[in-house]
Formats: sequence, C-alpha cells, structure tokens
Amino acid sequence: MTEEKFVTFKESQTGEPSKIDSDELYSIDLHYTDGIARIFRLYGVDYMFNKPKKADKKTWFGSVYDGSIIWLTQVNNGDIRINNAGTGYFIHDPGTSEAYFFWTKFAGSVKAFGEKKMFKILIERHFATRCPKMVEENKSGTFKTTDIEEVIAYYKSNCDTKK
Repeated sequence: MTEEKFVTFKESQTGEPSKIDSDELYSIDLHYTDGIARIFRLYGVDYMFNKPKKADKKTWFGSVYDGSIIWLTQVNNGDIRINNAGTGYFIHDPGTSEAYFFWTKFAGSVKAFGEKKMFKILIERHFATRCPKMVEENKSGTFKTTDIEEVIAYYKSNCDTKK
C-alpha cells in the first residue's frame, strides 16, 4: 500500500463505501482487535551525495514508534534496482510532510558494506539536535551499534520528550 491514489473506507461496518484522495490524508488509524496501528502518507527524503532529495510523490509508511519523533518503516520486497529485501526505517517529525530515510535492515544475513561508519554518520546527522547525548556517546564509543532497534530503544529511553 505505498502508491494507492485513493483510500476506500466506511464510517461504520454497515455504511456505504466512500473514497478519498490519498494525498489529502496525513495519517490513518487502523483499528484491530488487539490494538491500533497508524500509517502515514508522507514524502520520503533520501540523501544523495549528502544532500537531501525529496520524493516527487507521497507514499504510505507504517509506524513503529510514536514519540516526539515518529519512527516509520517501509518494507521492500526487492526489485531490479534493489535485489535484497528488507525494511527501510525513516524518521518523521510530527506535523511535517516528510519522512527522512535512516537505514535499511536487510532480510536474512545480508549486511551493508561500511555499516559501522554509516551508523556513526547517520546518528550524527539525524540526532545532533534531537538527542545530543546519543551523538556524544556514539562518538566516544560508549554507545556503539549497527542495530536500528537499539537506536530506537536508546532514543526512547534517553531522549524522547513525549514518553
């Protein structure tokens, strides 16, 4: 569900289906018997040659952590450009229309070349103002990781102002 132009919904289980343009939406709460999941319609932003490049079209992102920043994901099943399946992780500041790419966790045992160095760069890029403590501990070697879940957990425990 990344490129759909319209969302069909019902206001109640017995109601008539209605359509709304996907680009008019910011988020949708999906209610399940065991909880609520939130998805967001945003512009993805990637870094090309260390400069941010905003996508031309909005896509859907799933939420994995909702705090003072929102951690989002998109699953990639692999294609001709990216032959390894994995989950892309993005950072979103609530109220904005962008999701900034952070890292792809590849499926299976696939690892990225230069992972340790890239994590240091990404932590510094994305957390200099959001979580200076993480940046300092990463630089000093106190907090070393190449695991995205550890970065999210560290942020949640040490830096999130919306706990």
